[in-house]
Amino acid sequence: MRERLAILTLSLMVGTLCASNAADKMDRLIVYGKDFAFGVKEPSGWTGDTQSSGAFSANIVFYRTKKALKGDAPIIKVRLNHKVDEDTGKDLQADMDGYKKQYSGVQFQELEVTHPEYHCFAKAFVVEKRLHEYVAYVNPGEGRPEPAFRSVISSLVILGKKPNNGMQPPAGGR
Repeated sequence: MRERLAILTLSLMVGTLCASNAADKMDRLIVYGKDFAFGVKEPSGWTGDTQSSGAFSANIVFYRTKKALKGDAPIIKVRLNHKVDEDTGKDLQADMDGYKKQYSGVQFQELEVTHPEYHCFAKAFVVEKRLHEYVAYVNPGEGRPEPAFRSVISSLVILGKKPNNGMQPPAGGR
């Protein structure tokens, strides 16, 4: 399976991102399509919407009010892209270059965004009185073990006093 790069574009007037911990994983929305799936937490007071997301070139959008779908309120857009390489900073720079061509006077501000496991690259894209977008690229890294493999490894517990060091399974066991 090809590595994925999550791109989060947060078109907000004012807002914050909250990192969540492993205990919160049961309240994730599962977003899936052809050859991809990811989980994302719906922020308190926001609605996750996959039906309207295509109009925003996203896999899911979040909003507080449906007015956001018409551009009249803040919206959070999440899109999963195929990675070409590990130079995620270059991908963010390409977005910035595109905005420079589209919006004269666009300013880019540092944005501090973190994820407990993935590398984050983020900027605020600002055009005075016209546009204020938070853009973050989240890169899981190269060659990360599958989540199921990580889960199995982390769940291992030695139950006997001595582990079986031979290649043959123990009597009565597998």
